Amino acid sequence: MEIHNEFLDLNYRYQYYLLELVADHGDYYLTVNRAMKLLGLSKFKLSQYVETVNADLAMMSPESYLRINGDGIFESGHISESIVRKIRLDYLQQSNLFKMFEFSLLNPGKNETTDFCDALFIGKTKFYELRKEMVEVADHFNLQFKKNQLIGPEMQIRQFVFEIYYSYFNGIEKPLALFQETVDQMLVTMRDQFQINLLPTTITKLETYLKVQSLRLRGKNALTAPLLAPDFKTQQPQLWQPVLSMLTTNYQLLRIPLEVEAEGLLTFLFTESYVPLEIDYLTPDLKNGVSQKTGQFVSKVEHVLMKDEAHSEQAQNILANLAHDLDQIHAKHLTFLHRTNNLY
Repeated sequence: MEIHNEFLDLNYRYQYYLLELVADHGDYYLTVNRAMKLLGLSKFKLSQYVETVNADLAMMSPESYLRINGDGIFESGHISESIVRKIRLDYLQQSNLFKMFEFSLLNPGKNETTDFCDALFIGKTKFYELRKEMVEVADHFNLQFKKNQLIGPEMQIRQFVFEIYYSYFNGIEKPLALFQETVDQMLVTMRDQFQINLLPTTITKLETYLKVQSLRLRGKNALTAPLLAPDFKTQQPQLWQPVLSMLTTNYQLLRIPLEVEAEGLLTFLFTESYVPLEIDYLTPDLKNGVSQKTGQFVSKVEHVLMKDEAHSEQAQNILANLAHDLDQIHAKHLTFLHRTNNLY
């Protein structure tokens, strides 16, 4: 999962990095000189960031503190990873690049420069700076930002958007509140239909996927590349019909073909273990890709680790279970994961 610190304004980014350095990690010993070297900052700038972070901590968690003692050593207390993530989210929501990104997603019909300037309360010079940054970020993730909108393969755009919201908001607050009511209804439908146990620890990924789907469909950006086998809908009607009916109920007014959207949602349910996956469900190309990757790994385990015991009944059962788990992992990697190196 990408961290996406590129959406934090520069000052917020350094403040977040500083918090990560001093968060409660046991007896970690940090001097001013070491922090200056790690962050590439002057002593003056570092001191400014410490003051700002302390003010932010006082607002978020009054018992937390960060200071530099007379020996030039950082002293901190009650700065848990949870506090750091909450402050990081607050920094994100105040950052101009994220505001620009979210405005472009929520308002696909408003792509003029003046639309963004009015919404973000910025001048044209600042807008052009932000747009340049957004173009660079999109390019880094093999996407484009043209006419103030993300351009690229739809599944890849959704993965990018999903990662940003999930990595920042997970466990803190619910993003994209505009779609909450619709998504809540769909979650109840899927819970009842597929006996999904919607615990707080398991619901967030599915909720985020559905919100991103709603967000993109609102702008008439639908999936077009099939993910499931041509005969899936006839062979597995108990899985297919409820999902297609649910999407039709919620999105029919958009007048967008929803069959591939149903395939996308079902594939997400399969790869995230909400619903059991059989690789025969997948398109022939995907199935072959998954089988090849799984087969290569299982073969190595069989020949390198098990050796003479590989043909025993116990070993075969272990290998079969391993293959099933790997099928799920590889299906996820071939559909929803688009990896890149984070430069930030």
